[in-house]
Amino acid sequence: MNRRRSALARGIGDEGHEPKYAEHDPPRSAVSVDKRGAWMPMKRLIAGRSLAECVQSGRDNIVQLRLLASLMVVFGHSYVLVGHDVIFDEPLHLFLRRTYSHLVGVTMFFTISGFLITLSYLRRPDLLRFLRARALRLWPALAVVVGVWSFVLGPLFSTASLHDYFRVGDGHGTVYRYFLTNISLFATQPSLPGLFATNPVPHYANGSLWTIPYEATMYACVAVAGVLCLFRFPWTASIAIATAIAAIVLWPMYTGAARAEGASFLGLQLAACFGVGSIACLLRRYMPISTGRAKSTLSKTIQL
Repeated sequence: MNRRRSALARGIGDEGHEPKYAEHDPPRSAVSVDKRGAWMPMKRLIAGRSLAECVQSGRDNIVQLRLLASLMVVFGHSYVLVGHDVIFDEPLHLFLRRTYSHLVGVTMFFTISGFLITLSYLRRPDLLRFLRARALRLWPALAVVVGVWSFVLGPLFSTASLHDYFRVGDGHGTVYRYFLTNISLFATQPSLPGLFATNPVPHYANGSLWTIPYEATMYACVAVAGVLCLFRFPWTASIAIATAIAAIVLWPMYTGAARAEGASFLGLQLAACFGVGSIACLLRRYMPISTGRAKSTLSKTIQL
């Protein structure tokens, strides 16, 4: 082994003789190799790596993106909860009139979720294991939050008596309806009897639960697609998802056939973001991630 290493170090071939070069094709010198190596970081900066390489190496910044999305949701909702017309003074809305910070944060969450949930099924294509993992991810924490609001915080802050709170309810429903509906994953009940009736946004005990049914529905869609073996054909599946997004979301927005402000259409928009994340997962080997390109695009956008 030492003799082989020394031979390779001297440039001797496997047959034990010096490699032959034509006069017009001299061997590369160490200087040229060093120059090539010096250019590699710059090439990597411009060309980037594939999304699959980023995920495999753990340098995907998903945790940081989730943190950014969380901050945007909290920041945007701080304007919503004040009520009246304060929401129109939200900073991002002043620049982009059709959206708000919290909506951008939610769309980021759904896009990331589409990528990760699809990747989860691809790594372990087992339906029962997938459904079990998704249920354990959503349901236990949801049941605890809803239970605490229903039977601990609700009675403490409600203006209704304990009898009315637990037995009668009000025009917005009963505590048991709130609990059972919200833990079902596919429906929400936002209000509890006598709770927060005088707030600028009245009767909402935990408004953030409104995205849970959309998220659970997307999980079911991934499970169905996996059972139908659609993920075995990533390009075909991606084209199908993109076509559905264009037909159901983009075309109605373009023609004005759907109101972008409607809650149901907002759910379709979130589903579209989830679909974009799924496409990114399916085609992750072909999607370049380049810091240089990102900076160039951001610079041009700011200039515009």
